[in-house]
Amino acid sequence: MTRRTIFSLAAAALLSTGCVGNYTGRPDQRGPRAINAHSRPDLARRVEWRRIMRGAGTSAVLMGYVRTDGRARAGQQPSYWIYNDEFVLTGRVSPRGRVMKINLDGSEEWVGNYTLELACLRVFGFQSKKTILFEPMPEPR
Repeated sequence: MTRRTIFSLAAAALLSTGCVGNYTGRPDQRGPRAINAHSRPDLARRVEWRRIMRGAGTSAVLMGYVRTDGRARAGQQPSYWIYNDEFVLTGRVSPRGRVMKINLDGSEEWVGNYTLELACLRVFGFQSKKTILFEPMPEPR
């Protein structure tokens, strides 16, 4: 036998043995396979984006954006992530109101426990109370 014939027979033998265990012989049923059920919880989460506006009416100024985590169960407060006007993460608010300011180097600094409105002011450096409005917006791309 030539080398080509031996190689062809060996390749055919390998391919045929690999296909034998995949099917049970019935076209409507598969043989044993390693299949695990996978869920995609990231697609089920509802994420809400809103603009943070300081002031009201035509004098309103864009301060940044807030993202709401959709994993909160009924009756619980969600988590919030606060971004500046260039979409840089600058703070976060836990469900219990714990406000963490995120510095440029990535370190976090606790600034107190506040509602979302006051947390936005605190993260952006305001010391006095200002009018804050949240406008709904489409999810950024």
